[in-house]
Amino acid sequence: MKNSPIYSILYVFVLCAIAATLLTFPPLMWEGRMAANEKFNRIRAIMDASGLLVATDSQEVVTEKFGKMVTEKKVGDLEMLEARDEAGELVAILFEIEGHGHEGPFKGILAVTPDKQRIKALRVYDHQETPGLGGMMSDPKWASQFNNLPMIVDGQPGIVIDSTVDAPNAVDAITGASTTTHSLEQAINAHPVYGYMRQVRLTDDLLFSEQELDKICGQLIAKSANNRMALQYLLLYPILQGDINKFMNYMSYVSQHTQYQPRSCQEAIAFAYASRRQQPPQGGASQSVMQRYNQFTQAYSSHAPLELYRNTVWYYLLNEK
Repeated sequence: MKNSPIYSILYVFVLCAIAATLLTFPPLMWEGRMAANEKFNRIRAIMDASGLLVATDSQEVVTEKFGKMVTEKKVGDLEMLEARDEAGELVAILFEIEGHGHEGPFKGILAVTPDKQRIKALRVYDHQETPGLGGMMSDPKWASQFNNLPMIVDGQPGIVIDSTVDAPNAVDAITGASTTTHSLEQAINAHPVYGYMRQVRLTDDLLFSEQELDKICGQLIAKSANNRMALQYLLLYPILQGDINKFMNYMSYVSQHTQYQPRSCQEAIAFAYASRRQQPPQGGASQSVMQRYNQFTQAYSSHAPLELYRNTVWYYLLNEK
């Protein structure tokens, strides 16, 4: 039997099958482990760049804190992360950067301060660069040059990675890795989130007090009409002051730039027009907002409990001021 051709063929076939299995299984096993390691490296980089990483924490603790302290946020089509400390205070705004170095792709995290004035930290957590050369991009000592870098200098946004440049927004390049450092510079400066944040921040010193928040918002909108956050604050500021006439003036201006009208603004529109015994313009307040406002006025005039309306502009204007 062993000397038959069929036996030899089956024997070779079984050996090949076993060898194929042995060669295939380890890569599949390592592929899953490598993906898990990359996922944790990203989490660790985010926590580290935010200043929330505790060196003695285990992987499980770091991952748990990440889930509690870091949240995703979208501004239009832009995606970013917000990191908060244990007290709930915002400590960093972060976004991911990707590029292609001399040897292959790289991934990193760039954190900026909550006021969007400066870079907080840079962490590159995945790359294929040569150790001692381009691989230095992940070295904490070299990356520490990015700590506290201004986002705009003399009206010009961006950072510079060049050892020959002496500027507040410049860091030393990595010797012998010009391609890698140039790619990293481009990845940061060309990132749409970083570009948006540079665009919407103020570039001039303003001598306005906190009582003149509307003037600051006006400056931001003049610089970028697409700054939705400034538009929202411009509308909500007079509501907080209880100045409905000012709100209506600002609403007229904002409506020229965006169709976005959050519920609070719709409630203020309903209140303002009802105070004038007028109907809101079409689209100014939804039907559900108007119905709820009518219910509120009935409850208010009959001295009924108003707890159901504590989260409305009407309650704030008539009870808190």
